[in-house]
Amino acid sequence: RLGTAAMLEDSQAIARWAAGARLDAIVTPYAPVGPTRDAIAALTPGVPLVMQRRAWDAAAWPHARGGFFGLKKKIPAVLGTLTPLEAVVV
Repeated sequence: RLGTAAMLEDSQAIARWAAGARLDAIVTPYAPVGPTRDAIAALTPGVPLVMQRRAWDAAAWPHARGGFFGLKKKIPAVLGTLTPLEAVVV
């Protein structure tokens, strides 16, 4: 059971939520750049903040330098580096 959802507006609200829930850590998807990364970097929740990166993101990221069409050429090779489970796990 995940419980109820709540919108947490700032770092202090997240810290209160984490303390109230007695969390050991907060896990979030990996955000390499952009406003989401900036917001995550500004957090001070009082517990470890763990950024989780999926296997296909890790495999594709080095090839994503010239926009989608540069990456598109590498997709078959990227998929070839993943196990079938890594390629489909969300």
